[in-house]
Amino acid sequence: GGASHHFVIADEQTGGRGRLGRVWVSKPGNLYASLALIDPAPQAQAFQLGFVAALVVYDALRTVGLDTAHLSLKWPNDVLFEGKKISGILIEGLSLPEQHQGVVIGCGINIAHHPSDTLYPVTDLKTAGVVTSPIEVFSQFSACYRKFLALYRRGEGFGDIREHWLSL
Repeated sequence: GGASHHFVIADEQTGGRGRLGRVWVSKPGNLYASLALIDPAPQAQAFQLGFVAALVVYDALRTVGLDTAHLSLKWPNDVLFEGKKISGILIEGLSLPEQHQGVVIGCGINIAHHPSDTLYPVTDLKTAGVVTSPIEVFSQFSACYRKFLALYRRGEGFGDIREHWLSL
């Protein structure tokens, strides 16, 4: 047991997916990162990781200089800047041998550009006035994951996570 984790990052994705099977455009210049976790929470509570992921993205964007006065969270897993989507989060789970559970949290953060033909308004860090790189954003993003997974404590700290999410 015990939650182990592993990041995979990509310069671009050719088969990116969004919620409900939507296509997710993934050109170079943005951050595309997936975090693979083993036994991050009891299976019935794995949905809570969406709240953790949203807080991670929010905090990473704050630490790279995005103005939090215009940053907000929207159910179920959107991070918005001035009401426009700036990231995408997708969580998938799978059963592993010996009663273990794997969870992959995929996340895209629009850094240098954003798609134009979307259902909802979208933006990126550069448009918002923050010039940075995928590697700098990833550095903050991975540090924020360590912080919020420690706070989450495999589900025991969800009350604190929920409270923090609601405040944003």
